[in-house]
Formats: sequence, structure tokens, C-alpha cells
Amino acid sequence: MDPTRYFVLNSLDDFRTHQRQRCVWNTREQLFHLAINHQPRLPSQGQALALATWAKAQPLAMDQFQQLGFISPDQRQLYYARSWEEKAEFDRRQQLPEAERATLAKLDGCGPVLVNSEQLQVDTLAELILEPVTAKAGCKFSDLHLGGDGRVALLEADSAGEVGLRVVHLARRWQLSLHWPLADWGQPKRCWVDLFNRIWVASDSHLLLFEGEPLPQDYRPWADRFEPLHINPHPLRLVDHLPLPLGHELMALCANAEQLHLLLLHSANQTQELYSLLLAQYKAAPARRLLSGLLPGLPLVMDIASTETDRVFAQFYTPPEVVKHCDFVCLLIDPAQPDGKQLSLEARAYPMHSQRSVRFVQGDPSSIRYLPDSGPTRVIPLPQTRYRSEGRARLTRILDSGAPDTWWDRIYLDASIPSGCSLRVWVNAYEDFAHAPKDWQLQPAPLKLPLASELPFYQSRFNSRLSHQGVFEILLQRRDGKVRDIRGRYLQLEIEMYGDGRHTPVIECLRVCYPRQSWQEQFLPPLFRQEESVELSQPLSGDDPDALELPPLDADLNNTTAPVAANGADFRERLLSSLDGLFSPLERRIACAESWLLPQGAPAAQLPVLAAMLGEQLPAHWPEPRQRVWLACISELQRWKGTLRALCLALDIATDGALGRGQVIPLENYLMRRTLATILGIDMDDATNPLTLGTRQSGNSRVGQTLILSDESSRDFVALLAPELLNQSDQAVARRLIDDYAQRLSLLVHRDAFPHLASIEQVLKAYVPAALNMKIIQTDKPFVLGLSPLLGIDTYLEPARAARRVVLDDTWLGREGLVRNNASFSPRDQLTSAPANSALTAKGATL
Repeated sequence: MDPTRYFVLNSLDDFRTHQRQRCVWNTREQLFHLAINHQPRLPSQGQALALATWAKAQPLAMDQFQQLGFISPDQRQLYYARSWEEKAEFDRRQQLPEAERATLAKLDGCGPVLVNSEQLQVDTLAELILEPVTAKAGCKFSDLHLGGDGRVALLEADSAGEVGLRVVHLARRWQLSLHWPLADWGQPKRCWVDLFNRIWVASDSHLLLFEGEPLPQDYRPWADRFEPLHINPHPLRLVDHLPLPLGHELMALCANAEQLHLLLLHSANQTQELYSLLLAQYKAAPARRLLSGLLPGLPLVMDIASTETDRVFAQFYTPPEVVKHCDFVCLLIDPAQPDGKQLSLEARAYPMHSQRSVRFVQGDPSSIRYLPDSGPTRVIPLPQTRYRSEGRARLTRILDSGAPDTWWDRIYLDASIPSGCSLRVWVNAYEDFAHAPKDWQLQPAPLKLPLASELPFYQSRFNSRLSHQGVFEILLQRRDGKVRDIRGRYLQLEIEMYGDGRHTPVIECLRVCYPRQSWQEQFLPPLFRQEESVELSQPLSGDDPDALELPPLDADLNNTTAPVAANGADFRERLLSSLDGLFSPLERRIACAESWLLPQGAPAAQLPVLAAMLGEQLPAHWPEPRQRVWLACISELQRWKGTLRALCLALDIATDGALGRGQVIPLENYLMRRTLATILGIDMDDATNPLTLGTRQSGNSRVGQTLILSDESSRDFVALLAPELLNQSDQAVARRLIDDYAQRLSLLVHRDAFPHLASIEQVLKAYVPAALNMKIIQTDKPFVLGLSPLLGIDTYLEPARAARRVVLDDTWLGREGLVRNNASFSPRDQLTSAPANSALTAKGATL
């Protein structure tokens, strides 16, 4: 057993640094590399003009068919536009005098969004009346958002001190409204529908949460019967409210799948702060606290958007003359940092072509869109990434071996070091955690190993066949001195990276091995062993304020001191350790070679070879997990081949456990025979019997004794077939019974196992004896109540299957499929507004 242990560094917590030193951990790719060198171009803006533009900005939403939803010019109705061109034409006409607008033809692609009336209840489709989404009398819409499963939330307010929320479902075409006094929670400014169909409404002082929806169908209470106290158990209602910091003004609101973000403007000093709230756990006491971060010296942010956790995009007001020279910015949120320091600016450019609105386009939870002159456009980074030319990072994680005077051995890196790039590692080993010496030692350049990994049968994401990718080794040692061991209980690492601007070194995983297994100390005579100790190149400096200063990047070049030669014992030690690093990985692979004979551990390419060694041919089209299970059970299958036990095991493996779940059932036809007795109260024609669902051939062979009206000898005849008890006619009946039911096997296959029919047929050919007649019976009824007492079959309940949508030229009308309305602002315009590759314009379109 190899006594060498190792630390593994492969996460954000492992690669945290004291300060941002131009090397970062990429949480999306799970890699450590040089920081991106794209600095966003920020506008210079007048704050008063920016706030005035923000106050006049109108919201815009876009559905999955590229239709746009917006508030009408009089702020009384919800309008739609079939495309951006028609929306632009609508806006152009609004700038014309009213008399000139009256002479123009009506726009077919723009108009009010139609939904069911909130008060009207109908019994038939003919009575259904669609009406525009209109604010309450005296109220005007101020904000909207499209989210959830197709719900539009609209805020409305009037001059009399009443505010409200209106929710419209674009697929089911219903609408609900709720109003409350302005003095309760303040003037609502922004709303958001999250992925849980909850509506968040934010004012300057409070964050409100609303939930609710109408009944699936209209309900009419009767006066002459009992009625529930609350007819709708989930009406639109206020669920919770959270106070916001005082002295702030709300500017923007956004959310992703996990977090809700609020952008607040401090009224006194005009600084902005970003607050975050966990959506799934907002009721928990720790999560109710809003995590805040001060925006790091940015211009005034007008709007925010987010699609990923811990990433928020910000949009500024940009003057028209410099708009093509400005970018969006992405704010990175680090909850591990203290309050006020949780935000940082991503060094990546997201260019802006033009700016028609300072607000993002809402409605698409998977992407972020802004509004240039050409219409809603995705926010994307520059495709050619530029990295910093150099960087370094001192890792905050201190490796503790748990033993004093630990002899640190070597470092393995799963990395990629392209041509023109380089990577260096510094280490500092010490004994006293409170007084760490400033004894940083530069290590040799990483050496590429000709293996995929030093760990047996481990494969990283990098291709070890390439010269710049794979596993690299660094033998830990001091730069000079007679004894060059790296010793100490604690070890700290510092990584330096150099690139050419277009490429960067990349580290996926770093493994630090300890303690060193010294061949010299264990196997050579005492004459050859080390007799001297390590001399520190720098004195202890734990109280020195510069003790934590990083060594200069060119520290090795500026060092003009002549190195001290190593003694003979140290040279032999490092020579033997180098040879150990060459042969130890091979020895580990040899020691683990038996895993190649285990179905669970053998490489996928070796599975057919392993099956051939056992005299079997492995189906090549099977998925790898099934092949491994088959190999693990080959010995038992060969031992019981030709029996029901082997057949059941083979079927269970070939169907990925369908036999164990009751989806595949082998059944002897003898159990499905008719008895010679009469069944009391049972109609043998059970085509409509809910207990058997038409399984007439199953008969009643296992019905209890009280239902069989026959003498005991007849039942013995049926059970034992005793020839001495039979007359000539009875013998003919017995022979017919044997001819019809003996040596026959039926396989009941439920609907969930239909994809495995090809594998089932192959298993039947291989494991059913030639004397047996086999028949496959397919059924789509997994739960048959009467089969358990009749045949001993345990049927099962399956989850209710969602009705599939109607497919043109495929659905059997009246028997299957449902016509479902899509969540769009104007369903009648879906065919003309849908993209060319959408499901509505393709052959066999779904409805």
C-alpha cells in the first residue's frame, strides 16, 4: 500500500487569494487561469439627465414568438406588436399629429391584448367574450413583466391614493386584480414574476410578495346547497412583505432561478447598492437578510438583469454620440466577502450597438436582451477573449499535514500550458502558524508526464496526447543550500502565470503529495544518509508588516547571489525521488491491474474482451452501464441457463430493471387455464369487467375456495391430474389441457417497457428452451385489480401521464391530445410572428 497522501485543490474555495492578483477561478468552467483583460468602456454621463431618462423609460416584454408587449400611450391598456418593425412604426405614428394619424391605415400587427373578462362567467364557448386588458377606472399602468408560465404582471395606480396589481395569463387568458391603499406599502415601482409564478412588487420602502390564480373552470355557487367559505382556496393575495433600507430609492428589480436582486439609490449621497435575496428560502430567518454590495465606482446604473446565480448585468444611460464606444458590465457577486465588498466587476466587454431604451427587454429567462435601434438584441461578449500577460495568486488555503517536520514531496497539476505561456509555483513551508517565515522557494518548471494521470485509470478533461496538456509534475525542493528539503507542518502556495494575451495557462486540479518516501533513508546504509539540516534562506519575520508581501515576479532573475551547492546525500535523494516519480505511477497501475477484470472498473473498450473471456458476446448497442451489469451476472446466467430464474435475471438486466418494477412479467400459460368448476357470481365474458379489463384467458384458477362449486376430487384432478381417477372422456380433457397450456410461456410487456422490445426478443431467443413456445403480449394498462388474485401478478400504479399536444396529421381527434394555447400576446398572429424553425411553421406542427 502506497503511504503517500495528498491534498486536492479543485474548487473556488481552494483557489481563493489574498487579493485580486490577475489570476481568477472560473466558476463556470471550473478552471484557474489568467484574468480576462477586456476592460468595459464606461460612459461619462450627467446624473440629472440620466435620472430623467430613467424616469421616462417604458417597459418592454417579449414572448417566445418574438411578439412584443408594452403599455399603451395613454397607459390604460396592455398592447402587443407582432414584430419589432410594427412596434417601431407604431412609435413613429405616435409622434405624428392626431389629425395625420387618423388618415393612416390601421396597423394589423398592433393592438390591445385580449383576455377573458375578470367578472364574466360563461357556460359555453359561444358565450365567451374577450376584452382588452384595461386598468381600473381612474388608474394607469406604470410597469409590466412577463415571466413564470406565461404570466404578465402589471402595476397600476391612480391619483386618489390607490394602487394595485393586475395579473394576466397569456396561455389561459384569464386576469386577476388586487388593489390596496397607497399609504400601506408606498408607491410600487417595479414588479417581477419569478419561475415559481410568484409576483414580487417593490416600492421604495417595501418588497411585497403576491401569489394566487383563479379556479381552473368557472364555478357557480348554489343557494340551496352547502358551499365552502372560500370558493377559491388560492386567490390573488399578499403573502409576505419585507422592509427595505430607509433613505433609498428603488431603481430596478430582477431575478434568476435562485436569487432576487434590487438596485437601490441612496437619496443622500447618490450612491447605488445592490441587494440580493434567496428565492427558495426567503422565509428562513438567515435568508431574509438582504445581502448588500456597493457598486464599485460605476456610473449611475439604470437597469439590471440576471440569468445566472452570482452574475448581474448592468445598463447605463449612454449619450447618443458615444453609445458605440460603451459596453454593458457584468457584476460578480461573492457572498463569502463581507457586506459592502461582495461585488466586483468582470473584466470582459459586452458591446452595445445603440441604445433606444435604458431598460432591458424582459420575458426570456435564458438570455438577456437590450433595445437598440434594430430591435431586441442579446447581450453577448466579444468573441475573441484577451487575457492578461502575467499574473500571480497567493492561495489563502494553508495546507496542514497534521504532523511537525513534514517532508513535502511533489505537486501534480492537471493543466494546459500552451506554447508561449508558462507557469511557476512558489512554496513556503513552516512550523508555527502564528509566525510564518518569509521563506518562499521557487520550484522547477512543471514537467509533462507521458501518462494521463499519476492516479491509476484517472482521466482529466485534458488530452494527454497533446504536448501542452495533461498531468505535470513538480518535485518540491529549495533553490539552493546543502540540504534542499521542503519541511514543515504547514505549506502555502503561490502560482505565477504568463501568457501571450491570446492564450493562458489553465489549471483544473492541483494535488500536493506528502510525506516523501525516501529510498535513501530506507534502503541505503547509514553512510549515505543525510546528516545535515535545512538552513532557512530568510529569518523568521512573523511580526514584520512586509512578511505577507508577494515576491517580485522577476525575483529569480534579480538574485545575483551565487547558489550554495547541494551535498552528496541531498543530490542522491533528489535523484532517487525523480526516479520514484517515474516508476511509482506505473507501479500503482500494476497494483490496480485486477480492476481491469472487474466489470465495474474495467475500461469501456475492454468490456467486449472481458465478455469473450467468459464465453459470451456482449451486445455492442447496449449502453455501458447495462453492459457492466450483464458482465457482473454472467456467471449466474450461465449457471441457471434454461430455467425461469436465468430468464428473469436476463430480462431484468436487458430492460434496465423493468422486470423488477413489474413492467415485464413472464407468465406460465398453465396459470391461465380454465378450471372444470363453476365460479359463483362470475361472468366469464369479462371484456368490460373493471377487475380484469378483458383478460378472459386468465380464467379463475387462483380464486378462493369459497367461490368454486365442485367436489374435492374434481379439484384434485385439476391440480394433480391423477390418471387413476379419470375416465376416458376425462382423459381426453386432460390431454387437451396439456396440449393447450403445457410448455408455453407468455411475456406480459407494459407500455413503459416498449422501448426494450428488441432486447427482450434477443433474450428470449438465447434463454428460453427450444421446447417452450413463447408469446409476447403488449399492454398499456399497468394496473389491473383482478390479476393479483387470479394469476399472482402484482400490478402497479403509474404516474398520471400528461396529455400530449395535438399534432397535425398525427393525433386521433377525440381520442388523444389536447389543444393548448401558447403563452403569447396575440395567439392569432403566432403563425406569422413565429421564427422559421419553430414548431408552428414546421410540418407536423404541434398545437
